[in-house]
Amino acid sequence: MKAYDLSRDEIAAFLGTDEGRAFLEGIDAKWPEAIGPMRESGFIAQAAGGVAVAMTYANMVEAQGLEGAARMLQMNGVEMPAGANETAPDGRQA
Repeated sequence: MKAYDLSRDEIAAFLGTDEGRAFLEGIDAKWPEAIGPMRESGFIAQAAGGVAVAMTYANMVEAQGLEGAARMLQMNGVEMPAGANETAPDGRQA
């Protein structure tokens, strides 16, 4: 049964039980598994207190330019391709 098959009151009542709390703990335990690939790819734009905002690089470049994309790559520790440090600041190959 999917959550959308139940009313919010039914779901809230269930979550108030020991079984419901254990259910949520089980979902929360999946957080590292879910967030890991997004972090490795650098899609995490901001994260704090168990909340993450993810965005594509196309959206990041549109919203904050190449500097924003560079900041997001750096913040997430994304593995960069060989030769990435050989490009001059104006975009030409050094």
